Amino acid sequence: MEGYNIELIKSKQFEDLEIDAWRMNTLILDLQRQLLVLGCANYLQFFSITGLNLEQLKPIQIDQNDMINQIKQYDHLLFAITMNSYIYIYDLDNILIKPIKLQGLYEKIADCSIWSIDVCQQYLAVGSNSHIISLWSKKLLGFDKPDHKYWDDREIRVKFNKQDLMRSDIEFPIRYSIQNHKHNIPCVSFSPCCQYLASGSIDGGLRIYLVENGSQLYSIIFSEWVWCISWMLLNEYTETTSIYELDQLPQYNIVAGFKESIKICQVINKEFKVIDNNFYKNSSSFGQRFQRLSYIQDLNLLLAFPQHDRQFCLIELYNLDRIFKDQDIIIKLAGENLISADIQQIQGSYEALIAVLTWQKFIKLYRIKV
Repeated sequence: MEGYNIELIKSKQFEDLEIDAWRMNTLILDLQRQLLVLGCANYLQFFSITGLNLEQLKPIQIDQNDMINQIKQYDHLLFAITMNSYIYIYDLDNILIKPIKLQGLYEKIADCSIWSIDVCQQYLAVGSNSHIISLWSKKLLGFDKPDHKYWDDREIRVKFNKQDLMRSDIEFPIRYSIQNHKHNIPCVSFSPCCQYLASGSIDGGLRIYLVENGSQLYSIIFSEWVWCISWMLLNEYTETTSIYELDQLPQYNIVAGFKESIKICQVINKEFKVIDNNFYKNSSSFGQRFQRLSYIQDLNLLLAFPQHDRQFCLIELYNLDRIFKDQDIIIKLAGENLISADIQQIQGSYEALIAVLTWQKFIKLYRIKV
C-alpha cells in the first residue's frame, strides 16, 4: 500500500489456549495499559505487550459452566458476554474486584445466548439469540464509580415507552428491550454521537433505532446475513443546531459486513439505501464471514477481518459525501486461520497496531506506519 509501511513485529504461539473457531470477536488490544485480552472458553486470558513482547499473565475465570462469546472494551471497562446470557463488567484498573454481572434472559425463550455488544458514553446494548436487543443506562448501572454496587442479577425489565434511559428514580438497573428482528443478532453498534443504534441480523435486516426511545427509524432487508457493522463519520461533518434527531443521520455512512462482501449504506433524503453494493469482495475461499470492521479516521484505514480466512485486508478510504476507496492491501498468513483481531491507533502518531489471533494459537502483532 503506497504511503503505508506494514510489518509483522511479533508472532508467538500459546499452546495452552482453549479457543473456538465460531465465537465472535474475542480479542481486545489496550495500548494505554499495554495489555492484550482474550476470551477463551470460560476464562479471560491477559497478556502484557510491554516492549512489544507477549508475556502471558494470570487468567480470570467466569462461571465454570459458561462460555465467552465476545469481549469489548470501553475506556477502563472490560465487558464479556456469554452463552448463559450474562454480561460481566470488569474494571481493568482494578481487575481483581468482583465484576458487575447483568442477566440477559427472557422468560419462555429457550436460547438467550448473547453474541453482540456495544458501549458508548451513555449506554450499553447487547444482541442475542432471543432476537431481542437489550439496553441499559451506564449512569444507572453506576459502573463508572469505584464503589459500584454488585447487582446480583436483580433488575427491572421493561419495554420502551417513550421513557428516558437515564431515569434516576429507580434503584436497580432497568433493562429496555427492542424487538424488531426475526432471528439472531450477531452485531449491534452505536453511532459516534450515541444517539443511534444499528443492528444486523441473520434475518438479513440492517436496522437503525433512535436510542432514547427505541423507535426504529430505518431498515434495509438483505438476502444474506448481516455479521458486522461500523459507523463512519463524514469528513465534511458540520454541527447542526436542529433539535430534530434525524437531521444528524445523513452525517454518517454505515459499513456492513456479510459472508463474502462489504456494503456501504447511507441515509439520503430520508431514505436508507445501499450506495455501494460491491465495495469489497473477499477473493479467498477460506473465509466464512466478515467478523470485524474497524475504521480509523486519522489514518483513513478500514480493517476488514474475515473469520477463518488466511488473509485480512486494510482498505485505504476517504469518507466524504460518498466513500472514496483509494487502494487496499491483503495481508496473508501462511497456513494459519484467523479467529479474532483488534486495531488501535498509537496515541499522538500516525501509526497503529493490529493484534491477530489464529486457530493455530498464534498471537501476531503488526505495526502500520503512514
